[in-house]
Amino acid sequence: MRSGDLFTVAEHGVRNASGSRPRVALIIPTLNEEESIAEVVRAAPREVIDEIIVVDGGSADRTAERARQAGARVLVEPRRGYGRACRLGVQSVPRDCEIVAFLDGDGSDHPELLPKLLAPIVSGECDFVIGSRT
Repeated sequence: MRSGDLFTVAEHGVRNASGSRPRVALIIPTLNEEESIAEVVRAAPREVIDEIIVVDGGSADRTAERARQAGARVLVEPRRGYGRACRLGVQSVPRDCEIVAFLDGDGSDHPELLPKLLAPIVSGECDFVIGSRT
C-alpha cells in the first residue's frame, strides 16, 4: 500500500502488516465552536476512526451539546488552553487504541483526509505524521 493512495486506504480499509486494522482515537480540542463542530464530527471517516473525543475548553456556547449529538464522546476541561485539552483527550483514549489523531474543531482541517494521514503509520513507514493545510 502506498501511503498517499487515498483510494486504497479509504476503499479497502487501513490495515497494518498483520492485516488487522488498528484502533484509532480522534481528539478534537474545542472552544466556542458550536457552528462547526457537528459537521466536523460527522465528517470523520468511521471506517478508520473508532472513537471521537471532543474536549471542550469551557465554551460559552453549545459546542459540547452539538458534538455529543453528532456522536462524539465529550469531555470538559475546566481550564482553558489547547495543550490542556489535548492532554485530557490523550488521557481518555481507550487502552485498546493504538493510534491517536488530532483535528481542529473549527472546520479548517479536512476529516475525510484522515485515512491518508494514517496510512504511513499503519503501514509501518512512520511513527508520527503531521498534516498541513497548505
